[in-house]
Formats: sequence, structure tokens, C-alpha cells
Amino acid sequence: MKQILDRLKNYGAFIGVLIAIVIVSLLLLYFNPTDIVAEMGVRNIYAFLFIFALLGGVSSFTSTSFYATVIALSSSGGLDPLTVGIIAGFGMSFGDSAFYLLGNRAFKAFFPERPKRVERVLAWLEGKPKWMMPFIIYIYSGFTPFPGDLLMMSLAVLGYPYKKAIVPMVLGNMTLITLLGIGVLLGIRLV
Repeated sequence: MKQILDRLKNYGAFIGVLIAIVIVSLLLLYFNPTDIVAEMGVRNIYAFLFIFALLGGVSSFTSTSFYATVIALSSSGGLDPLTVGIIAGFGMSFGDSAFYLLGNRAFKAFFPERPKRVERVLAWLEGKPKWMMPFIIYIYSGFTPFPGDLLMMSLAVLGYPYKKAIVPMVLGNMTLITLLGIGVLLGIRLV
């Protein structure tokens, strides 16, 4: 009976996170980021940036509009790139954390036992230095345009501890957005 309740709990969490992602994605399809910035004004832009990073960076489907918004804010708002990087980095990381939960719950719901492929990857990772995974997470999230949600889901499936993944993820996201903001200020097209 406990196993059935655990499975239902995992399915419920999976479906809940999936519904939230679909709702956020649909909202971002209907509202233009530039219109949102014009309505908010300069005064509330940092709070907006955090919320938009939290919601806009959540999915592979909405990350393009998120980056476009960061570019618009950095070029027209006169915002400090470091502050933008810190605020948006935290927002993106918290948004990607939902995918860690999604990957963890979905994997447990669909696979009560780990598949052999996952076991092989884990065995390969155990033979590597302890600093390697945090370094890979930082490089992936800080210097590539690839979505963090895929990384976090993969880490959840592998059973990599969230506490070890979140710090390099936050630092990487801060680095990426700061570099993007600096690039916009310098007039270099990075995206």
C-alpha cells in the first residue's frame, strides 16, 4: 500500500510541475516582453527581472524570450550588468530547480528501479574527481546557451544531489547573464 501511495505522490508532483510549466509557457506566448518592460517602468525593473527569470527561464520553449528581455533591459534600461546577472541568475536557477523536482519525481514514478544505463553512467562518474561535476555544471550553465532545465532533469535522473548542483548552477547562470549584459553594453552580439 505504501508503494502505491508513493507512486501516486510522485505522479501528482510530476503532473503539478508539468501543468505549471505549460501555464507559464502559454502566458509568455501571449505577452511581449518589451510591452511588459514599458508598463513596469525603470523603478520596478529588477523585481520584474527576477520574476521573469524565474518563469521565463523555466523552459526550453521560453528561454529565447527571456534572453531577448535581458538584452532589451540591458540596452535600453541602463541597468548594471552585474546586478542583472545576480538577480536573473538566482531567478533562472530557482526556475530550473522545478525541473530537478520534475525529473526526480517522474523518474521515481516511471522507474522504481534504476535502469542499467543510468547505473553505467553513475559508475563512470564515480571514477572521476569530485570537482568534475560541479565544474561541468558551471561551464554548461555559464558559457553555453543550452537550457538549464535539461541539465537539472538529467542530474535528478542520475541521483546527483541537489545541494551539490545548485551552487555551480547559480554561479553559472549569473556568469551567463552578466556576460550577456556586458556584451550588449559593448555592442557585441553574443546571442
